[in-house]
Amino acid sequence: MTGTSGWRGLLASILTGLVVTAAVSLAADAAVAPAWHAQTMPGNAAVSVSCATTRACQAVGQAGHGKTFAAAWNGRRWTHESPPSPVNSALAGVSCVSATRCEAVGESHNATGGVLAEGWTGRHWAVQAATSHAYWTLQGVSCVSSTFCVAVGRREPGPVGTGSSQSLVEGWNGHRWAQLSAPSAPNDELISVSYTAPSFCVAVGASGGLTHTLVEQWNGRSWARGTAPGPAGEFLTGVSCPSATQCIAVGGDQTNDSKVVLIDRLQAGHWTRQVGAGSQNGFLRGVSCPTTRWCVTVGSAFVASGSTYPGLVERWNGSTWTRQLLQPGAGYVESLYGASCRSSSFCEVVGGAPRGAEGWR
Repeated sequence: MTGTSGWRGLLASILTGLVVTAAVSLAADAAVAPAWHAQTMPGNAAVSVSCATTRACQAVGQAGHGKTFAAAWNGRRWTHESPPSPVNSALAGVSCVSATRCEAVGESHNATGGVLAEGWTGRHWAVQAATSHAYWTLQGVSCVSSTFCVAVGRREPGPVGTGSSQSLVEGWNGHRWAQLSAPSAPNDELISVSYTAPSFCVAVGASGGLTHTLVEQWNGRSWARGTAPGPAGEFLTGVSCPSATQCIAVGGDQTNDSKVVLIDRLQAGHWTRQVGAGSQNGFLRGVSCPTTRWCVTVGSAFVASGSTYPGLVERWNGSTWTRQLLQPGAGYVESLYGASCRSSSFCEVVGGAPRGAEGWR
């Protein structure tokens, strides 16, 4: 029969074993670094994504035959949705502030034509009225709440190529969209926007017909044209501002055969050029920065004389950029268009074939 001291010794041994086992298990979990995991998205048609939580994301784009596309992430899988789809329509940008409140924008080139805006109610998408004329287009949207959103795009006088475009900015107040006054020059267009607070918003795009970078900033009272670094031929396609003092903008160079990756950083009121890891032979389209020390940018890498387009990812840790190519042959998305990160351990990125989405966990 085991005595009291014997039981105590046995219990101590068991507890020690449990503690050691738990410590080893925790150490093993901590040692597992986040990585990209291929996901299946019905349709493979998304160009923009926004995650309100790790279990609530919306992705939008254009399906075949000129129809809008939308899909939802519930923490486990993507499911196809059926947003309203006017004739010849597409959604280009989405922003979610909660699981039940999202705004998506794009274009609808039908008889009445122009801007398309839709709102997510938690159950379905519904078309919203917006200031529009034929050939107007919205390309990006950003919301700080269900009653404060900004969308950007371009105003065309006619079919693309028949006249000079102008920048387009519209604001959402929770009830309706209205055009906002913003500076614009011939052949301007805004492509992406990041709305951090009611008194701070940054929009980026191109001027001179995609020949120069374009930056515009809102200070709570008015929009003003800014200056970003870069020679002729460069333009910006994505921006993310984790605070009212710092932004990351990305894009490319249409005149350079190597398609230089552009990364510009706004800090203390000044834009500076940053060099990504292996910054040649690629093009960045989207960026998401949940904090000032963590950003993910996505796009395409041009390799083998431009014949294949692996997904291109550049990650920022607050001091350096790390580049990664996601090869389609390994089951990853071929080209990436949009990103949404909640933290350094959760991101969703969307793009083309073969599966349409990747998750960073």
